[in-house]
Amino acid sequence: MKIYGIDPAPSKRSTVFNGRRFFSCSPKRLKKFVRASRKPTFIGWDAPLGASLDEKYFDLYSRVIERFFNNQRKDLKIPKGISTLGYAGCPHWTITQYVFSLPILDPSHQKSSCFYHLQRKEELGRHRFIVVETHPALSIWLFLKKYLSYDPLFSDSWQYKGNISKELKQARISKIVETFFEKKIPQQAGIEVNVKEEVKKSDDRLDAFVCYMVSALFVDESDLVAIYGDEKRGSFLLPYDPTIYKQFENFVFHK
Repeated sequence: MKIYGIDPAPSKRSTVFNGRRFFSCSPKRLKKFVRASRKPTFIGWDAPLGASLDEKYFDLYSRVIERFFNNQRKDLKIPKGISTLGYAGCPHWTITQYVFSLPILDPSHQKSSCFYHLQRKEELGRHRFIVVETHPALSIWLFLKKYLSYDPLFSDSWQYKGNISKELKQARISKIVETFFEKKIPQQAGIEVNVKEEVKKSDDRLDAFVCYMVSALFVDESDLVAIYGDEKRGSFLLPYDPTIYKQFENFVFHK
């Protein structure tokens, strides 16, 4: 199965990582690239793919999974710089619609592409073309919080993109990437060490790299990652943290 990690962007070129190299695509080229797939393909996509349409959880702005990570920030000790916007507030909604016709808000008017939005582990072997929703910033924190929480670079924030100085951004990205490879997490996903310096070149590359990494681990059925949530509550493919996973289930149960 071919695996890609994609950091989509509606107003600039999207970044794609295939486990060996990076390349960038305009929105039109990205759509052609994705829809030209002929072999079984698994895409980790850094943008909302699902909507909250279940009668119990109906909400046209945010899903249960987003509310969990936002409402439980203090309990989970999620640092500044790691955010989970409501799905309707994410600007890459438009390119997701353009490429996959997702999220589907009205099945009577919309038809998705051949890519199946996977939200349950047991469905992995049932489809040839799969796209799964990822969250690189949350994934970075979940993977590395026990290694970097006391590092001076991350003492006040884990922000590695957006409105911060170029020097701080580069320092944090470099430290994140170095720590990943030191702990041999990418290697478990089949990623060679020789791509390390390429990953450090931008936050877009880091996001695509993390999308690929969690996707490859999931396809390999590693216990390092899991899908949190489902089609009713929203879902993210993330590093598996048993405590947080249980807290998420309890949060949903009491809704």
